[in-house]
Amino acid sequence: MKVIIAGSRTFGDYMIAYHLVCYAIQKSGYAIKEVISGMAEGIDKAGEMWVKTNLNCGLITVKQFPADWKTHGKAAGPIRNEEMAKYADAAIIIWDGESKGTANMISLMEKYKKPYYLMVVEQMNVKPQKDTEHTKVISSEDWEKFKNDSEEE
Repeated sequence: MKVIIAGSRTFGDYMIAYHLVCYAIQKSGYAIKEVISGMAEGIDKAGEMWVKTNLNCGLITVKQFPADWKTHGKAAGPIRNEEMAKYADAAIIIWDGESKGTANMISLMEKYKKPYYLMVVEQMNVKPQKDTEHTKVISSEDWEKFKNDSEEE
């Protein structure tokens, strides 16, 4: 599956972003063959790091979609997101609940009727909301357990 890994730039600490990505990939259940990256700091780059650190012997590749800020100005992000949504089979999206760019990515996946796994996290505390078809809310306890298990590996 060609899967977008995208999310808010507020997760700037790469280790936190990386652990969030690992958790979301595991929970999504997607059989990833290609990671699609918008190349933004935070979650996008952590998705690329996941490919590099999984020693998959080239079985999983990365396709980058850089935004052309020079040509398109502020429209570059949404234009890039639309290209990624058209190309992808699915998406894993980690959102701080506020990022407009990430909200745009969610809207595009819905527009193209493509599946996505959405994890909403705010300052490492999950926003109070309910699970939906596309959203898995994790408790602080589950996150701490996952983080501790990851550190032991």
